[in-house]
This record gives sequence, structure tokens and C-alpha cells, in this order.
Amino acid sequence: MSEFFRGWRRKSGVVTLMMACLFAAGWVRSQHIVDCICVGRNPGRFHHLCSDTFGIWSAYTCYRQTHQGVTTRLLPEFWCRSFEKPFRPIAPDFEFSTDHYTVRTFCGFYFALATQNDDSIIEEESTWIIPYWSIVIPLTFLSALLLLTKPCKSTSKRIIDLNVIKDA
Repeated sequence: MSEFFRGWRRKSGVVTLMMACLFAAGWVRSQHIVDCICVGRNPGRFHHLCSDTFGIWSAYTCYRQTHQGVTTRLLPEFWCRSFEKPFRPIAPDFEFSTDHYTVRTFCGFYFALATQNDDSIIEEESTWIIPYWSIVIPLTFLSALLLLTKPCKSTSKRIIDLNVIKDA
């Protein structure tokens, strides 16, 4: 058994297989539960990382004050939450507070950009959604490639074998 894990290919194959299993578990969990983490960078700048039916969401929100404005919609520096979904939506709901936004989609990947300009606050939000299948399937194929292909013989053994044949 220890012979099987010699070399970097087999070890990295096991690591990529474990990563694929973790993302697959997140994929299954996200069918019923939404997980979110928010990290506040500076006052008025937030990075959200969420997991739901559509994949992994990465959203960056920036609130900028205008000349007399006071930022009132600030979140704590860090928060985390999980909740069950009451229903399964057909399309992602970006929940922008404005009607002026752009959404681009391609094969389950989403990119949304919204800008709202109030009297006192300029709000900008960009959101990326990466579907779980685009992470799980390539990691699974890569781990299969690394685990199932036969390792090449090292060149040092070939040189030694050729020297033994020449000496005989």
C-alpha cells in the first residue's frame, strides 16, 4: 500500500479528490441551506461570500459618501449566517436596491453589476456566481488522472540499467 502513494502524482491526486468531495458536499448542502459570510474591509466596503443553489457567490459592495452624506447602511465588520430556503428559486435573486443593474450569464456563470446614486450615498455592487459543477467536475477528472495513470520510471534507474547491460 505504501508503494501506491510514492511520488507527487498520487499524493496530489488524493488531495484533489478530497477537495472535490468537500465541494460536492457543499453542493449538496446548498440545495437546502444558504450559508453567507460577510467581511467589512473599510467603512463602507464589504465582501460577501455565499453558497446556495446556484453556486458560490462572491459579491463586493461599496458605499461611498457624497459631499454631505452620512453612510447609514453599514454592516458589522464580520458576520456569518446560515438559513434554510423556503423554496427553490428558478433564477438567482440579486436583491439590488435599484432598478439599474446589468446581469450577464453564460452556462450557469453569472456576473451582475449595479449602481445606485442617492442624494447622499453612491452604492456600487458587483456579484460573481460560480456554479459548483464547474469546480467539482474538473477536480474529479484531475484526481482520476493523477490517481489512475501509471507513474513513469525515473530516468536515473534507466541510466543505471543501461550501464549494467553495457558492463555485461
